[in-house]
Amino acid sequence: RTLRNFSSFINPVIDARLGEYTFEEIAATVHAFLQYNNNPKLLGAIIAANVRDESNLLLRLCPLPLKNFAINQVFRASGERLFSTTLTNLGRVTLPSNTEGYVKRMEMLLGAPATPSCHAAMLSSGNDLQIFFTDNIVEKTLPRGVLRFLVERGVPVTVESNRDQEV
Repeated sequence: RTLRNFSSFINPVIDARLGEYTFEEIAATVHAFLQYNNNPKLLGAIIAANVRDESNLLLRLCPLPLKNFAINQVFRASGERLFSTTLTNLGRVTLPSNTEGYVKRMEMLLGAPATPSCHAAMLSSGNDLQIFFTDNIVEKTLPRGVLRFLVERGVPVTVESNRDQEV
């Protein structure tokens, strides 16, 4: 049991060295990966390992500036460079009925990536699915590709942006 706050990730991998993938192949691979990895036993083991690390007496006695320095070095050595993009999906958000009429919209944003890439966050409420892109690159290839993919399949799309240029 812990009241500590931490993050954990399930990271499906598509190996581009094996050739091009169709959307259906990617969806099937990600679905199978998440189906296997998103279960209470595996997630419990990840949480237990995290708590065990925090309970280590040597780590607890280590001064916080030293721990922060070490964590920063590990992040710089690997961190976001292991990933081409991040997608997080909060899923369907249902608010209590007494909030109806007060909440006009919800947003979910990931922080700007440390390395050149594009992150996406999704949530749905009511009949709307919202996809939010956060990036630090000039080319808008990923957002355009996602929007084009949806439009080609007949999904009505509305685009909002805080940029002067078109997505």
